[in-house]
Amino acid sequence: MSGLPGAVERQVLTRQRGFDVLQSRHWWIGFPMAVMKKYSDDQASRQAALLTYYGFLSIFPLALVFVAVLSAVLQNNPERVDQILDQLVSPQYQQTVLDAYHSLPSSGLPLFIGLVGLLLSGLGAAFAVYMALNQFWAVPYRRRYGIGPRYLRVFGALFLVGLGVLLVAVLGIAAGTLSGLPWIQRLALVLGTSLIGFAGIYATSKLLTARSLSWSELWLGCLLGGVSVALVFTLGSPLLTLLVQRSTPVYGVFATVVGILALMYFAAQCFVISMEISVVRAWQLWPRGIDINLLFDADRRAYRLLTQMDERMPSVLNSASFTATGNDDPVRPPLSDFARPTPGEPRSPHDVAQDQP
Repeated sequence: MSGLPGAVERQVLTRQRGFDVLQSRHWWIGFPMAVMKKYSDDQASRQAALLTYYGFLSIFPLALVFVAVLSAVLQNNPERVDQILDQLVSPQYQQTVLDAYHSLPSSGLPLFIGLVGLLLSGLGAAFAVYMALNQFWAVPYRRRYGIGPRYLRVFGALFLVGLGVLLVAVLGIAAGTLSGLPWIQRLALVLGTSLIGFAGIYATSKLLTARSLSWSELWLGCLLGGVSVALVFTLGSPLLTLLVQRSTPVYGVFATVVGILALMYFAAQCFVISMEISVVRAWQLWPRGIDINLLFDADRRAYRLLTQMDERMPSVLNSASFTATGNDDPVRPPLSDFARPTPGEPRSPHDVAQDQP
């Protein structure tokens, strides 16, 4: 390219290559850039949006199931149920949850059908986590779980989440007994919630990811995710109040919904970025070049992972090759060659079988 456009292009390439040299020599520059590239390759912002959307739709059904199960288990101790709800649900929403629970059938088959329906309504968030984890760890589609194992594992993940929520509530009640020492209460709650979040994310990742993952691959992402969960849980109520106050002049009665969505999107982004950091570290996917004409070894490995991940059937085997000329490579077939089958070619294996004697 000549003239002014060519000069601009040369200047941009010079700056890109200079930055690539710099990040190849300093991991504290190259590693964050590689996480950003992996985030972009996986369309992680879309994954975070799906987690937020399905998580928001799943909150109320799963909350009703949780209250129903908790009330059945602790039917002789309703005060304990109230204590757990105080730890998990903001005061302004507790009555709404309780009213919805009391509107359910009281017993028998109708109650069972209602709880199953609520549980199925809340599966969206668990399936979104399943899809996100298998995307981040580049699991080929042909190796992902079938419908039966997938549902069993998703239900198992929901059970782990419910158990973790219950443990967080119990921890909050226990921390509240440390009267006169508010800073110890907060510290104990943050540390305990971080530990529960770490264990929950680790177990969920092992359960939902259709790839064998080791401790060394998972621990960093689970640690960062656990700390993020603790911070969101600890700061969630004051942050939600602040978001609602700031959104009310614009959104009016919808401000609460906007505030909840914003808080959940922040939590989803923390989870997504934590997992991407874990993958990049575990598989040594850095540094990643900015100049697309000069690929690092990590670039080649990352693009091969993406290519293999798109294998949709057992008979499909994808591979990736790299050239120095890019789109101008004369060996590369033009896009028009992929538009439609060549006339006269068999359209299905059954056509081939019929043509054979």
